[in-house]
Amino acid sequence: MGRAELILVFGAIAIFGIFSLTILDMQIRTRISNVNRKYEDAAVSLAHSYLNMAGNEKYDERVNSDGKLPSGLSFTHVDSLGTETGEINPANYDDLDDYMDLTNDTLVVDIGGESIFNVTDSCTVYYVDHNGTEWVGSGSISDNKKIEFRLNSDYLPSEANFSRVISYR
Repeated sequence: MGRAELILVFGAIAIFGIFSLTILDMQIRTRISNVNRKYEDAAVSLAHSYLNMAGNEKYDERVNSDGKLPSGLSFTHVDSLGTETGEINPANYDDLDDYMDLTNDTLVVDIGGESIFNVTDSCTVYYVDHNGTEWVGSGSISDNKKIEFRLNSDYLPSEANFSRVISYR
């Protein structure tokens, strides 16, 4: 075998190696993308399940079992939104604003001994009004409450924010 043929063989091996590494890199990126998509789907599912759970609760603590606010009473004051005595986790919650205290200690998704999703801040619940184009914080009691739920994970590209407005009607 001559020098020219040997150079061609080494060149072919180098090109094949570069081609193989490029294919391997594409496969790894595809796998990472698929895994990230699964975590994003799990985050969306988790947030929606909590938003739906909150939406199935009574609008306010003071609303009675038939869904009416007794005369002479108003909804919970803006400064008193949150859990009442004995409401320590979602199984004990009985109205929408109890979810305001959902914290890292309350919600942890554990997969194989590793915490995957955490609520980054307490879930927030507050009164809102519609100004014609968007929902804005009210600062006073209204017939609309907004619940905002934030998830963060090392496995997500950024914080995931979810919210829902629930009206008393």
